[in-house]
Amino acid sequence: MAAKAGLASAVRDALAPGGRVLVRRVVADVRDEFVTAGLTRDPSSDGLASRDRTALYERMDLYRR
Repeated sequence: MAAKAGLASAVRDALAPGGRVLVRRVVADVRDEFVTAGLTRDPSSDGLASRDRTALYERMDLYRR
């Protein structure tokens, strides 16, 4: 979990205000490190995994700074 939290913080720091990042996960996590790091999960994320043509991901989330 510490590695994911570090990654989430680094992504937050790298994004310009208004910037976006798409996070793909093979396994859905209970805790959302990106929200904990201060990013906002975009509601449009709700259907992303079901629309993914490869169907490899359990969850896909779009975050904004």
